[in-house]
Amino acid sequence: FHKVLDKVLNGPTFRDLRATDANMYLVLTLHSFNRGHPMVPQSKPCEDAVTIAAGKRLGLVSWTRFKPHEKFHLSEYMRDFVERLGYQL
Repeated sequence: FHKVLDKVLNGPTFRDLRATDANMYLVLTLHSFNRGHPMVPQSKPCEDAVTIAAGKRLGLVSWTRFKPHEKFHLSEYMRDFVERLGYQL
């Protein structure tokens, strides 16, 4: 069973689908904000930026809080986050 499943999932059809999916989907996981608003990538140096080494592979090493002194709105955060990654919603 595992050999058949492996062959199907790693066959050319599924490889093509995974390649297409990689260009069409972005998965963002948010956890509770016990310590303030979620963070967004920061391209310009700023005083409150935090270095996160795990983002180095993607060029996302510097992060800052999203509008820390304003009321949080998920739609604004998502738009800002995606734009900082170079995409548009």
